Parts: sequence; structure tokens; C-alpha cells
Amino acid sequence: MADLKQQIILVDDNKINTLVLKMMLRKWEDLFAFAELENASGLLQLINESEYRKILVFLDLQMPIMDGYTFLNIWEKEKQYSNKQVSIVVVSATELSVFKKDGPYQLLQDYLMKPVDAEELENAMNTFINVK
Repeated sequence: MADLKQQIILVDDNKINTLVLKMMLRKWEDLFAFAELENASGLLQLINESEYRKILVFLDLQMPIMDGYTFLNIWEKEKQYSNKQVSIVVVSATELSVFKKDGPYQLLQDYLMKPVDAEELENAMNTFINVK
């Protein structure tokens, strides 16, 4: 396997959503190491302990234990202490206008509505890949 310097973390409590997203991301599987979480409770630790410097997180908002909103509020305070380059793409059924009222939109690279559109996913991936 090539020396990967990038990681994708999929955070969603719905295994079908995770499976569909992984299938859509298949064309990039040689460029990234993949990790999955069923909620955001272990996400900060996974980011901090990752061997990869550049990390792309696909984050659902509505999950048990720790949801995406809670993680984003924690990340807003903790990101300054991280030595990782982390980009976050929310993947949610929640309308963007609702999220903008409740969530820190400025922390996001992108916001994708479920079901995820292949072209929008491609754009999000290209944006992340081109970030130095």
C-alpha cells in the first residue's frame, strides 16, 4: 500500500448511509485511509491520534450519544490545539438554512444534503484534495 498521508472519517449512526457514502468514495480509496464512527463521541480522539496529517470528516448531524452539532462546538474550541489539517463536510437531511441558525457553518468545508449527489461529493473531494 502506498504511504498515505490523508484520511477520511465517516461519522454516521446509519450503517446504510455509511455504506452508500463509502461506495460513492470508492474512486478515491487508493488515496485515503478510511475510518468509521457511529457517533461523534470518539471523533476528537481519533483525529488527535491519527497518523495522518490531512483529514476529511464526513459528519452527520443527528446521532445518538454525541451528535454533529455537539462535536462542531467542541471542535471550534479545540481545533487551535490540533496539529492536523482537518476539513469537515456535513452530510445531513437537515436543511442548510436550519443548520446555519444552530451550527457553526464557518467551520465547514462543505454541506451536503442526503441523499448525497455524486457531483457535489466530487466537488467536495476535489476541494479537499487541492488544499495544501
